[in-house]
Amino acid sequence: MKDSSPNKRSQSQKRGTQSDKNKETKTERKSQHQIRSKKSVEAKSKTEEELKDETVGKTLYSKPHSTFPSSIIEDIPYFKEHIQIDPNNNKRFICKICNSDHSGYYDNLLGHLCTNAHEIATPDKKELEIGINKFKMLRNRNARKLKNEVNSQDITQVRFFITTWILKNHLPFSLTEDLMNFLSELTSKFNKETLEASKMSRKMTREIATHCIAATLKEEIASDLKSCYFSLSTDLGSDNFGEKYFPIMATYFKENKIENKLVTLLKVKSDSTGKTLYEMVKKELFCGQDAHLVEKHFMGIASDKGGNLPAVRAGLANRLIKDYFYSIAVHDYCHIFNLVCEAAMEAFPESVVKTIKTISAHFKQSPMRKAIFREVQIERGVGKNETKEILSYVPTRWFSLNDSIKRILELWDLLEIYFEQEGYNDELNLFNVENELMIKLLGSLIEKLNFYNKRFESQNKNYLEIRADVEEAFIIFGRLVSANPKANFEQLYSQSFENFSPNTDELAEELKNSLVSVESFLERMVSQYPYLNKYYLSNEVLLKLIKSARTFILITLKEFKQRIPFESQVFEDIKILSIKNFTTTRWLDVCKRHPNVISERENELIKNELNSFEFRFEQGEFNNLPNKNDSSYIIKLWLEFKEDYPLMFELASALLVLPYSSVNVERLFSNVKDFSRLQKETG
Repeated sequence: MKDSSPNKRSQSQKRGTQSDKNKETKTERKSQHQIRSKKSVEAKSKTEEELKDETVGKTLYSKPHSTFPSSIIEDIPYFKEHIQIDPNNNKRFICKICNSDHSGYYDNLLGHLCTNAHEIATPDKKELEIGINKFKMLRNRNARKLKNEVNSQDITQVRFFITTWILKNHLPFSLTEDLMNFLSELTSKFNKETLEASKMSRKMTREIATHCIAATLKEEIASDLKSCYFSLSTDLGSDNFGEKYFPIMATYFKENKIENKLVTLLKVKSDSTGKTLYEMVKKELFCGQDAHLVEKHFMGIASDKGGNLPAVRAGLANRLIKDYFYSIAVHDYCHIFNLVCEAAMEAFPESVVKTIKTISAHFKQSPMRKAIFREVQIERGVGKNETKEILSYVPTRWFSLNDSIKRILELWDLLEIYFEQEGYNDELNLFNVENELMIKLLGSLIEKLNFYNKRFESQNKNYLEIRADVEEAFIIFGRLVSANPKANFEQLYSQSFENFSPNTDELAEELKNSLVSVESFLERMVSQYPYLNKYYLSNEVLLKLIKSARTFILITLKEFKQRIPFESQVFEDIKILSIKNFTTTRWLDVCKRHPNVISERENELIKNELNSFEFRFEQGEFNNLPNKNDSSYIIKLWLEFKEDYPLMFELASALLVLPYSSVNVERLFSNVKDFSRLQKETG
């Protein structure tokens, strides 16, 4: 019986092959028959256990009665769009692309998808490939289920093994799902013998990465920058070994979507002045035979506060802007909000921040103190798996302070018990109602700032969204102190918050008249933060709290007006992306400021497009369009106009990649610890 099973499979497959005469030549059938015969002979010498692994996912579904479940179509996007179960026979499927019907067996469906005719007719080859691979993976997964090869103990061991490997290699937990998908794809494509034979050394991996993959990717990105409008984001930082590196990332519009990619990673020697960085960027990106194409598509650069990057005269950004007047240089918006927060924190007594730093430092590098505090929590009824540690306060990390505050407040009572039990009297003195409320109030206001700061960490935003976000933040904070609680942006922006001085108790007369009274401000704060009403506070303590909160908000508004370019030209130009704000004059003005996008010889052509668009606008054709600002909608909207208004579309797509953040580069420094290795292994 053991020997006859492979023969039966061979005969079944042979009969199946002979029935498909229209698709194969006689030579191909003969070759395939020889291969099957060879496998059959080899299989005779193997035991049933040795054949077990080979048959999983193959033999089970090569049998004629093995039809695939209809649920698979719903699980694979490509199938869901192009394949459907025959409504008259649920054991057959219909291919919408080829307009043909076939039997619903696994191998029949897979065979049809792999035919040249289907591949040629498929509009998206990449989606087809993804669909086939996922189909194979699901087929093999179902096969293993039918063979009862998976048990709960094996699953636990695999999960433990994967987690251990991630920890040993210092990888982020966020990669877990991608890693599991990669392993599933790998095991579905290759058998055990192939994987064992594919042993690789670090040297071989580096060679493949440097000379094959990285080189190809670098060439692809270089080609993209010659044909797609792009902006750059940069930062200057060090790895764990103190080596300075200068990564450059590009954001560009390609194939109707926005891409974010690392262009290059440059090692910086002792000299890291703006001039040196400028020369490095020019040599890397703006030199060579096709430099004029890269220059034409350059739209701007975003960086943080480093003096050698955005310095007014000698920094990298302003040197580039001087060369390419049509581009823009911006200060990273996440960094702007972080600087606003740093300045506003001074409104609170020094003892408040000192309390946070003291508690954080107490546990930072002491496993013994952490263990004792853990025991304190367990003794007070906290489950062993539910104990928590104090989060370290790292001034250079944007959200570190707020995260540390929230954890300290969450464990406030337990911390007080710990410090009392262990005899830390200096730390124990920090635990009083005034300090607790001050920390709570500071945390609440920082959380309000961070709510907007986190928005700028999102990739692929456009300046319509940026403008809406910063104006909303200004309104939210402005209404807390304005005499008019419903004031709009223009009304609030006209108030002279920039004249506020936190060092004097007296407000400037013009500002004083526009602000709410202390009593009304207290009511607004209690409405926002009800915990202020839960304590019996003296008037002195309450006044101190309210004064700190009001000063925090006024400093925030002052910093907003000084740091955020509300009146910049880019905030005005970006309005052309919104159909609701259409004017021909505004479009022509933007064209003049971006001759790299709309050349002088194209001026008449775009005027014709604008005249046509204006006529349709006046006819009310666009009145029912939703008033959305997100990039996905803006891209979809302008793609609809691309055929009729190609030049308008080109200008719109260029404005979509204007820079606003260098957070992608910041993440690179956070995730990569050894840049020298990254540079060597990726070229």
